[in-house]
Amino acid sequence: MPREPWQRKWGDIVADDLEVMMRYVEGEGPSPEFVATLRERIVAETASPENAADDERVFEINVQPPPPDHVTTTRRQWILVAVATIIVIVGFLALSRGSNDRRLDTVNPPEEQTTSTVTTSPAVPATFATDAPLLTEEFGHLEPGNYRVDTLGTPFTFTLDQPQALQDNHRAHFVLSHPGSQGSSDRDITFMRLSALSNPAEPTASLEASGEGWPADDFAGWLDTLTDEIVVSNRESTTFGGLKAIRADLQLGETDCRGGEGSCVLFGTNNLFNVKSLSAGSTTAPLPSRFRIWVVEQDDQDPLAVIVGINRESDQDWFDTADTILSTLAFGDIGPNPILDLPAGRVELPFVGGVRTELSGGSFAMLDPQGFGKIVLGDWEVHSGFLSNPLDSTGNVLETPDDLVAALEQGNETVTEVESIVIDGINARVFDVASASTERTLMLTRDDGKGWHSPARGRIWVIDHPDRGLLMLTAEAFENVDMIFPLVLAQTEAIIESLEFIELG
Repeated sequence: MPREPWQRKWGDIVADDLEVMMRYVEGEGPSPEFVATLRERIVAETASPENAADDERVFEINVQPPPPDHVTTTRRQWILVAVATIIVIVGFLALSRGSNDRRLDTVNPPEEQTTSTVTTSPAVPATFATDAPLLTEEFGHLEPGNYRVDTLGTPFTFTLDQPQALQDNHRAHFVLSHPGSQGSSDRDITFMRLSALSNPAEPTASLEASGEGWPADDFAGWLDTLTDEIVVSNRESTTFGGLKAIRADLQLGETDCRGGEGSCVLFGTNNLFNVKSLSAGSTTAPLPSRFRIWVVEQDDQDPLAVIVGINRESDQDWFDTADTILSTLAFGDIGPNPILDLPAGRVELPFVGGVRTELSGGSFAMLDPQGFGKIVLGDWEVHSGFLSNPLDSTGNVLETPDDLVAALEQGNETVTEVESIVIDGINARVFDVASASTERTLMLTRDDGKGWHSPARGRIWVIDHPDRGLLMLTAEAFENVDMIFPLVLAQTEAIIESLEFIELG
């Protein structure tokens, strides 16, 4: 994500931030020898006689490529090379993450638990702002103002009084951070749905060893059973955004949580599709990481967790900033967890009125808050989609496949019809599509703030169902299309081959 220009002492960058950035990456990290060699090389290349003794000089580093007339010194060039090198390493490691087994054993809570909660009188909650603009993008900057988020199934609104950074905003996961944040738990606020908490007696255990985890709706019991290596304070029963919640502050010790070394403290997961670890402070100058966590009740649905984190003692004021932001938060109607808890194999899905099909291992079924279904292929930005009775981009009803094709072409898509097929006894017309537009092409409802966006490359199966109206089944790829579109196309074709239209009770 693009960052604003920031200033740090070069010695700190080499000795501290490189380690921090490495630690935020999951998967197998570089060896300590490699990191040490890289640090020495950067220091050697950037040193010069006139500043060799000036350890306290501060330099501005802008990770955006500077215009040619700003590149005036060899030192500035090497700083940019160093930052770029770090980014490349982090990006490579992020793409190297492994996958985890989704079906695990259960951790049983003790029969009797003691609690030491303090009930507080809730403040008057903010009001859900139905007219607040919907956040549909991610990895950008947010100016002061009101915002609405629908990503987690239960919508909420909040207000910013100063600029912040928007990180993740998809797949039941939403993250705000300080504009200068350099990674997870560095002055951020994470929102996620919880299907399970970690094993509180052994939270550093791997996912495979953690079982199905501790029940997500028993945060109180999780805190009671949590290992003494994590200090719990300021625990209370309270309200959050007008809903019941339990809040606690957690402090970690000097745990080395870099990828490939040491152990991260696992907090919880959303059906293993999203996993939240609590990272530790810098490994060169270890400091306790601190987290403020609310687990918010969602009636009979999976609860929602809000985690505020810092990894440097000097960033304590981020908790005050986060409290100011969160005091403005209000929830709309409670909705289900968008990530459906379904094993691989024959499954029934609440998509396009109800279907039965095969779900392959490594794929996840999602009920998008905008009203359509997805089967997501692993961590890739690709999915098989299910849409019912779409509207064109201005809200006009599309009654026939020809109407749909006209709406796609009006959105500057390239649309090519290929050979039709039969799906569960009903004829389906098939179209290859490609688009470079970022504008929405279709709407699901007339008040749809997000809509359906054409993929960079896709295939659409259009069905004029006698009882359910105009249906779309899609294979969609948005990046690296030459490599990954064939994968999602194969997944979607397998889904369609085994698909049945059913009535769900």
